[in-house]
Amino acid sequence: MVRHLACARDGRTVVAGKVDTSVEVWNVNDERPLARFDTILEFGGSLALRNDGDLLVVGTWNRGVAAYDARNGNLAWQRGDIKEIHDLFLAADDNGIWCVLDRCATLLLDCRSGETLEELPGRSLVVESESGGAKIFCRRQRDVTLEIASKRRTRIERGVLIDAAIGDDSCCLSKMGASVDCVSFDLDEKWRFNPPVESHVISLAYSSVKKRYYGILYKTYRAPDRKMLIEFDPSTGEIQNLGTLTALEQVFSPIAGIMIDSEGIIRELSNASYLGKLNLFA
Repeated sequence: MVRHLACARDGRTVVAGKVDTSVEVWNVNDERPLARFDTILEFGGSLALRNDGDLLVVGTWNRGVAAYDARNGNLAWQRGDIKEIHDLFLAADDNGIWCVLDRCATLLLDCRSGETLEELPGRSLVVESESGGAKIFCRRQRDVTLEIASKRRTRIERGVLIDAAIGDDSCCLSKMGASVDCVSFDLDEKWRFNPPVESHVISLAYSSVKKRYYGILYKTYRAPDRKMLIEFDPSTGEIQNLGTLTALEQVFSPIAGIMIDSEGIIRELSNASYLGKLNLFA
């Protein structure tokens, strides 16, 4: 069963990981497998893929973090001293990897060497804008702050944060058991969406091409449409249901305008239409 997914920012390459150590790298455009190999991946680990698709970084709870040549699985470097990794993000410049640790700290590592470039104690990175000019941090999923150009740090609000996304001049925040709020970089509220009872928006993405935010609405009770892909109106926050999702995991490529799920289905992000299928671990 596929448990982990990561997509290159341009959407041309995707990597899928099973509940064991196995990963597969795929060319999305050709729907063609490129490589399959074993890594240090474990259940609950994280994957990140450089935009050129040639370097895969794997973060784990017990086994540290390691980078592999995504074309053949050769180990590039490994840091066994960094453990309890909660999440991985590729840095906007494509040369660094953000490691978010469970102890509420964030490390920036060099993609090629694994060397620590920067350490941010007491802050967990949630998302970085495509340009790298804006970042959202939180402390233990609370006390959310927006940082612009590494200078202005403003607390947005408290609340248990599920996910966030950053647009051209705004950011969007989803909170557990509460609303999805879109605020400008000046912290003026643009719109607010209140999910139905017993529902949360569990994932957010921003398309710089469509100039819209997208999300996955999840119902905590069993229903035929338990997970839905939604699009937010940029002015009012009203949602449009784009389609029901059945797979366990999904990953967005807002630049390419696609979404890929753990069943290998490729969909158009703007309308959830079927584009193709990757036969993962066939």
